[in-house]
Amino acid sequence: MICQSVRTLQKWRVTGYGPAFYKLGHSVRYLQSEVIAWATERRKAHTSQ
Repeated sequence: MICQSVRTLQKWRVTGYGPAFYKLGHSVRYLQSEVIAWATERRKAHTSQ
């Protein structure tokens, strides 16, 4: 859905930028609905926004 590398997602988690996530042991998981909501909030109609 967001087409980012694992490393980018790691950086986003550290900075608090990316979608909400769950940490289960050593695994990181995202709810599809939360990723979609996060991406929708950042949707732009044109480049000047």
